[in-house]
Amino acid sequence: MALDVKIDLKDRRILYELCLNARASSSFIAKKVGLSSQLVDYRMKRLEKLDVIQGYYSCIDISKVGYSIFKIYIRLQNLSKEEEEKMINDLSQSPQITWVAQCDGAWDLYLVVWAKNVFSFNETFKEINNKYSYYFSKKSIIANTTISQFTRKHLAPEIKMRDYSKLDWLGEISEVELDKVDYQILLTISLNARFSEVEIAKRIASSLKTVRYRLKKLITQKIIFAYRPFLNGDLLGYKNYKVFLSIQSLTPEREKKLISYLNTHPYVIEVIHCIGNWEIELEIETPSIESKQDLIRDLRDKFTDVIREIQTMLIYKSSKYDYLPSGLKEIQEKLKD
Repeated sequence: MALDVKIDLKDRRILYELCLNARASSSFIAKKVGLSSQLVDYRMKRLEKLDVIQGYYSCIDISKVGYSIFKIYIRLQNLSKEEEEKMINDLSQSPQITWVAQCDGAWDLYLVVWAKNVFSFNETFKEINNKYSYYFSKKSIIANTTISQFTRKHLAPEIKMRDYSKLDWLGEISEVELDKVDYQILLTISLNARFSEVEIAKRIASSLKTVRYRLKKLITQKIIFAYRPFLNGDLLGYKNYKVFLSIQSLTPEREKKLISYLNTHPYVIEVIHCIGNWEIELEIETPSIESKQDLIRDLRDKFTDVIREIQTMLIYKSSKYDYLPSGLKEIQEKLKD
């Protein structure tokens, strides 16, 4: 796929470094990519203006604030384009639904729901189902258990010593007690991960000393575990797919080899362990259908004893993606304290 904007290797190196840490200073990135800090600033502003960088967000471990992730995958029927748009706009207004995406392939619509427990999720699901079940020909509900994030190695394939680290999060709920100031900081930095501590203090009307101490504590507690740029894959020449793996037998040894393979693959950016119709969900970014199919073929060849079935889904439009929904009742109550 041809790029709509001109992006060179230096731009990609900057994007790669931002994917490792979106709060990294221009001078730090400059040393990594071999440019002056002024040129890094210029290139970043240009990439923002071109909409290649659509924002910067904080990765927040929602299990640390008492939430679990549930997903609803839907096959649609009996609705016009106008009715679909109206339904998606309505779903996007729900504070419990943090991601609304239109898809092609195994499913047509993808919803991510934050909930305190399965009973809370069921209330949200019943509301959706009661209102729109006429348009649903098929549904699948998945609960996430753990998530591993990998670096976007495809952005800088020329780097020999690439970062193969992974960030593991979610898991069992272990809620940390947070107050109003903590949530104000989390909500502010989720809007823009590159806000300086001075800017955060100004926005929440607090002292710099307080913000600096609280932010450090949120990182130490692993509530904030990373900072990332939100990238426009279309302009970079990549499409975003979900790959669903139904597992038939997975020993600890084979699981270790599977995760190692996925971590070193340039197009795999996330591995999610699930409970539901499949056991593992991958998020991948590929430059072509052929490269996506090569990955699928390679998985089948290397792990034929482990993988029973593979399905794929293209995410072609996201109408909502909320990194920390301020409208959730529990968060609203904290902000009133």
